[in-house]
Amino acid sequence: MAADTVQSNASLSHLIQQEMHHVLDLTKALEAEKDALGRNDHEGLVGVIAQKQAIIDGLNQVDQRRGQLLRGAGYGSDQAGIESYIGDQPEPKRQQLRDLWRQLLRAVSECQQKNLVNGSIIGMNLRHCAHAVSILCGHDPRQELYDPRGNASSTQPHGRPIKA
Repeated sequence: MAADTVQSNASLSHLIQQEMHHVLDLTKALEAEKDALGRNDHEGLVGVIAQKQAIIDGLNQVDQRRGQLLRGAGYGSDQAGIESYIGDQPEPKRQQLRDLWRQLLRAVSECQQKNLVNGSIIGMNLRHCAHAVSILCGHDPRQELYDPRGNASSTQPHGRPIKA
């Protein structure tokens, strides 16, 4: 095996491990975000958002370096490229890289699920706020805006805006 291939394998292994570190940090940040959402902790959310952005910036940097390494070795920088690169490596390095890559993909999948849950919580909170604003503006939030045929309803909102 050529010295540059050995160096690429070590570098790729190191980059995947760095990505894994960032993804685990992102998992923790998403858990903190969910906790802050549950407590309606606005200041906590602001901190978590800044933390998530820093982690994502780090992930993007590692992803760029991994892409450069793969392209430099003659492979694509996408998932198919990395899997092709891994498949072309001799054993036992192939298995080590494959295990690291699969571990990273599982961790990324977990992050995506946590992010979906947090997005659902945010969506639910937005609907509650819109409902409250509708009531405060004197609109009946249960009033249908369209009839069964899809035409705009001609009924006017009931009530008057609530004034504090």
